Amino acid sequence: MMELYQDNKRLNEQLLQACTQREFRPPNDIHRFRSISLSPSDSISQPGVASTTKIHQPANRPSRYPRQILWNIEDCRDDPDINLTRGNKSRPSMERAIRHADGSLINKGVWRSIRSTASHIVNERLLTLKRPSAAPSSAKQNSRKYLKKYFPSKWDDAISSLEEQEPLVALCASHWKAEHVLGTVLRDKGLNVQDANSDAESDTVEVTATTDLTVSSKRPRSPTIEDSPQKKRKGKEKATVDPDLSDVSVNPPPPASTASGPHITALSDALNLNQLGSNEKSRPDINIKFINVNPSIDNLKVAITQDLKISCGVQLLDAMLAKSDLMPSLPPSAQLQDLLTQIETADPANPLFSEDNIDAQWGHYQFRHGLDNFTYSDVTWNNVGSIDIACRLLAACIKTCKVARFLCFEKNITASGYVADHYLQTIVENLWKDWKPTEQSEPAPGPANSTTTQAEPSTSDQHVQQLDPATANTSSENASALLSIATNSDTVIRDRLKANDLKTWVVEHGITMTSKKTAPTKEELIIAILNASPSLTPSEDDISTIIENRKNKAKLVASKTTKKP
Repeated sequence: MMELYQDNKRLNEQLLQACTQREFRPPNDIHRFRSISLSPSDSISQPGVASTTKIHQPANRPSRYPRQILWNIEDCRDDPDINLTRGNKSRPSMERAIRHADGSLINKGVWRSIRSTASHIVNERLLTLKRPSAAPSSAKQNSRKYLKKYFPSKWDDAISSLEEQEPLVALCASHWKAEHVLGTVLRDKGLNVQDANSDAESDTVEVTATTDLTVSSKRPRSPTIEDSPQKKRKGKEKATVDPDLSDVSVNPPPPASTASGPHITALSDALNLNQLGSNEKSRPDINIKFINVNPSIDNLKVAITQDLKISCGVQLLDAMLAKSDLMPSLPPSAQLQDLLTQIETADPANPLFSEDNIDAQWGHYQFRHGLDNFTYSDVTWNNVGSIDIACRLLAACIKTCKVARFLCFEKNITASGYVADHYLQTIVENLWKDWKPTEQSEPAPGPANSTTTQAEPSTSDQHVQQLDPATANTSSENASALLSIATNSDTVIRDRLKANDLKTWVVEHGITMTSKKTAPTKEELIIAILNASPSLTPSEDDISTIIENRKNKAKLVASKTTKKP
């Protein structure tokens, strides 16, 4: 059944991509090939070759396109879906920057097709180029700057080919989208790797264990490597290139050796795992195959109460067990299935996971980057569908929590909290809040009913909001309302508070940071606050006070500035 679902999903994505290419041909498209008529130098075995002429779009956005198409790279600064920060003003996420002709976002299937096409072009046209004699040994090979300087015609050919095969990439001025996509792929394939055609003395690749592979360390996003220069460091461990990894062409059949099951998972597609070549930066082997979680309800209860101490987990599992006959067994939604597959198949040994997405932060990427922007906070019974899928989802979440602890143990990291625990807590609370089977039948009278429908929480099961013991016997509706207080706290904090606000809050309340960085990112500050005691999470009143104090401080600074002669 799962194999049929994956095949159907793949075919739908290919159909969508084919329709997209037919509907949205780039404007001012020109014929790129020589005439098919034969000249003295032509023959049937020598067809016309691609010209280096590129599509040149106007500098100003044509009126037929909306502003959301991001015609110029400067337009990204004002687009709400890009979320540029000070650290990546010139490196927008290309998955969100490439748009349809009507300005709408592309889906993951279209983006994977564009990445695959770009990877094929880079492999065939750019990575095979030998270093010219005019290039100094210090020149960084396989970068945009290097190729544009020493192989300008080859670079133009690559841009032209990408825009022809993926018309959406051509909807911009100055080819900035195509250049950024090719730069991203070059960065993936050429980061810290010696040229295979040079006189390399060693077969090993020097890498930095703490190198951040994401677009920006300020906001961990999809593990996509952008083409920004990185400094080499000495004295770090060396990782050999896996000879079993090889480049593949556009849309190849998946090799049996690369698949962990009957199908290629959504996460491996999203991370472009099948595009990994011998140039990829590798990470020391991390074996997590021995970490498994039985999805039975009894086993989940032990893990949730004794190992992880997730609040309201016992109540949820007991209710699921007692009312399983009333719960309809429906298939999960496509978004939920995709998220579940990502969580189940994620592997920290994958080199494209950045340092901000492993160790104590393990789970951050796979819980927040689902199909159609579906995340952990969107999990409800409507998209879960059945108790069996719910148990499987909880087992996958618990495994993620255990893997995070194992990674920290292996690296001798003392973590004050784990981000996966927060995601598991939110999913449990959402399912408990959304639990409906108890409303489908009238409860039987008698004192025994109150003890059979819900189990008393164990002494080790502490509520995330530190509820008063007197509320333990309240109705399930009141308990659900109390349990849902913290469900969206991370979203509220992220949207309304700035990094400086969070840093001040952490210092004033003595919250221990998981990361040992001197300048933690906003995401790390949020994780530290949410993993601390619930009483240290800022309330609505606290947030309003923080914002008011920030505004008053800004007014004070402005008044002092204007008074200076």
